[in-house]
Amino acid sequence: MKKMISFQYLFIMGCSFLSLWSCTDHKKVTFETTENRLIKHSASFYKPTLSAIKPTGWLHHYLTTQKNGITGHLDAAGGYPFNLPTWSDTAKVVDDRAQSTWWPFEQTGYWIEGMIRTGRLLEDEDLIRKARKYMDYPIEKPSVDGFIGPSFMKEAGKTNRWAHVVYFRALMTEYEATQNPQTVETVYNHLKYDLDTYPYRHVREMGIIESMLWTYEHTRDESLLKRAEDIFVEGNKINTSRSSSAHQVLDQNRPINEHGVTFLEFARLGAILYMYTGKSKYLEITQAAYRKVEKQALLVDGVNSSTELLKGKDPLNSHETCDIVEVAYGWCKMLQATGDPTYADKIEKAAFNAGPGAVTADYKAMQYFSCPNQVIAGNNSNHNDYMKGNSSMQFAPSAWIKCCPGQVSRSMPLYASQFWYVKENHVFTGTYGPNTFSVTTGSGETVQIDEKTNYPFEESILFKINTEKDIQFALNLRIPGWCSEPTVELNGRRVITSDFGGQYVRLDTLFKNGDEVVLHLPMRVNMSKWPRNTGAIEYGPLVFSLGIEEKREIDATSEWSVSTDFPALNLSPTSNWNYAFAFRQDNFQDVITVSRTSQEVGQWSMDKSPISIKIPVRKIRNWEIERQERVLQEDYWPTHKADTVAYWNKEFVKLEGDFAFTPNIPTRNFLIENVSQNIDTIQLVPYGFTNLRMTIFPLSPID
Repeated sequence: MKKMISFQYLFIMGCSFLSLWSCTDHKKVTFETTENRLIKHSASFYKPTLSAIKPTGWLHHYLTTQKNGITGHLDAAGGYPFNLPTWSDTAKVVDDRAQSTWWPFEQTGYWIEGMIRTGRLLEDEDLIRKARKYMDYPIEKPSVDGFIGPSFMKEAGKTNRWAHVVYFRALMTEYEATQNPQTVETVYNHLKYDLDTYPYRHVREMGIIESMLWTYEHTRDESLLKRAEDIFVEGNKINTSRSSSAHQVLDQNRPINEHGVTFLEFARLGAILYMYTGKSKYLEITQAAYRKVEKQALLVDGVNSSTELLKGKDPLNSHETCDIVEVAYGWCKMLQATGDPTYADKIEKAAFNAGPGAVTADYKAMQYFSCPNQVIAGNNSNHNDYMKGNSSMQFAPSAWIKCCPGQVSRSMPLYASQFWYVKENHVFTGTYGPNTFSVTTGSGETVQIDEKTNYPFEESILFKINTEKDIQFALNLRIPGWCSEPTVELNGRRVITSDFGGQYVRLDTLFKNGDEVVLHLPMRVNMSKWPRNTGAIEYGPLVFSLGIEEKREIDATSEWSVSTDFPALNLSPTSNWNYAFAFRQDNFQDVITVSRTSQEVGQWSMDKSPISIKIPVRKIRNWEIERQERVLQEDYWPTHKADTVAYWNKEFVKLEGDFAFTPNIPTRNFLIENVSQNIDTIQLVPYGFTNLRMTIFPLSPID
C-alpha cells in the first residue's frame, strides 16, 4: 500500500510549525479545469488549460530547437506528404496517392498535433499560425454534412477513420489551449454524420473512442458514450485473433504478435473508458496491456521494442520513433485515470532518453528505428530483421515511411504537458521540469507556481508560490519510484521526510505570497540487468550511454532529404566502443563516480552534457562492426479477413550491397578469449545526448 504523508499528519505527530497550521478554517478553494468533472467523474485528477504551463530553462531551449528544426519545417524538410494542404482545403490535394488512401492524412495529423502543442507551450505565434492553417479550414468552412476530410474517406472497410483518430488529437490539443467551442462543434458534427453509417471495426479505428468521449464530455450527448462502449465491445469481438484484443491482452501468458503502434493505440482505450464510465473492467484491460508490454518488450530507454511488430528485450532490439510517443501517451492516460505517480516516472524515462536519443541535437534529423546500442547509423545500417540493410536507422529529416517524421515532434511537448493536474483544492505535480504554472480558483484567485530546476540533471526542485492573497490548498508532490530518501522543505525548514518512493506527499497549508517549497530527490546509480548477461547504468530517470565520436557525412543519394538545410546523414564511429563492464552487481557502487558541471543545459550533445558517470571497463578485442555483402531482408504484412487480421505474411528477400551493422553482444567464450587484462575508465553521458552509443554492455567474465 502506498503511503500518503500530509502536513496534517506531521503536525499531529508533534511538528513545531504551529504558525503554518493556524488557519485550518480558512475557506478552501476549488481550482478550475478544462475538463468536465461531472462527466469525467472517475479520473483521479484533471488537466488545467495547456496555456497555464510556460516552459523555462533547458526545456524552453529544447522546444525552441524543435521549432527551428523538424517541428517548424517538416513541410520543406520532409517533402511529401507534409507539403500538401491535407486537412485544410482538401479539394486542392491533387496528388493521386493522397486522394486514394488515408496514410498521408494520418502522417500529417501527427505533425500538426506536435506543432500546435509546441507552439502553445512556447507561445510562438508563427508556429501556432502554421499549425492552425491545417485546423481552421474545417472549423471555419465545414462541409454541409459535417464530414471532415476528402470524400473518398467516407468509404468503410479501408481503415479511413484511423486518420481521423490522429487528426482529432490535434484539434483536442488546440482546445486545451483556447477552449474554442467551435472546435467541439466541428468534431461533434463529423461524429454525428458517422454515428449511424460507419462501423469502426478495425482495431486502429477503434481509437475514435477517445474523440467520442471527449466530445461527449463537452456536449453531454449520451449517444456518444453508448456508441463508444459499443465500438469497444464489438471491435473486440471481431478482433479476437489479434494480440491487441481484450481477450488476448488479459491472458498474460500469450506473447504479443502485433504492430507496436496498433497495440499501444488499443491499450490505452480501457483507461479512457474507465474515466467516463467508472467501470473497472475497462481499466483492468489497459493495466493488463501495459504489464504485457513492460514484461515482454520494454527496453532500457523506457520504450517498447517495435520493428514494426513488438519484439523482445535483446540489446539489438529497436523501436520506431512512433512508439516513443504512443507508449508515453498511454501512460499519460493511466496517470490521470489512476493517480499512480509511477506512470509519470515512465513518461519521464521515455522523454529524457528514447525521445532525444532518436534525433540529432539540432533537431534537424531523426531515425525511423533507434536502438540503445547503435555504433553506426547510415543508409545501410538497419540491423533489425525487418527491412534489414535499409535506411531505417539513418538520421534524416524524413524516412521511407512517414509516420515517424510526423510523430517526432510530439514527445517532449507531451511530457511538458503533464507537469500539473488539479482536483478540487488540490494541486498535483505530474512530470517534473523547469516551468511556470498558473491556475485560477472558482472564486477568481490566481496561484502561480514557479518550478525552478535543472531536473533531471539535478536532484532539487524549488517551487516558489506567488499569490494575490493568502490561500489554503494542498500541494501534492510526486515522489518517483526510484527515489528512496526524499525530503520536503517549506521556507527553509524540513517538513516532510520519507523512506520510499512511488507515492504522493501532501503539503496542505495556508500559502503566502513568496513561500518556497523545496523537494529533494536524491538519485543513486543503479545497474540494470539485460539479456545475454549484460548491464546498463541508470541514475534517477536518466539512462547513461557511452557516446561515440562520429564521422558525419551528408548522404547526397538519400530520397528522404529534399532540403540542403536538412540533410540526411551517414554516421560512423571514430572512437572505441567495444568494452565490457569491469565490475559486478555487488560492487559497482564502489567503483563508479558521478560528476556534474555548472554549465547551462543547451543543445543535447555529448560534449555539452551537464552530468557524466565514470566507470571501469575492459576492452574486448575482435568485437567489431559487422560488415556483409549479402543480407536476408524480412518483410511482413497482414492479410485481412473482413475488418481484422487473418494472419501475417512473411517474406525474405536476398539483397546484395555494402552493409555495416552494429554487432550483438559476444558470447561468454568469445569474451573470455578476447577480454583485455587491463582496466580502462570511460565516461558515460545521458542517453539523450548521444547519436552513436553503447548503452548495454557485456559483463566482464574475469571480474
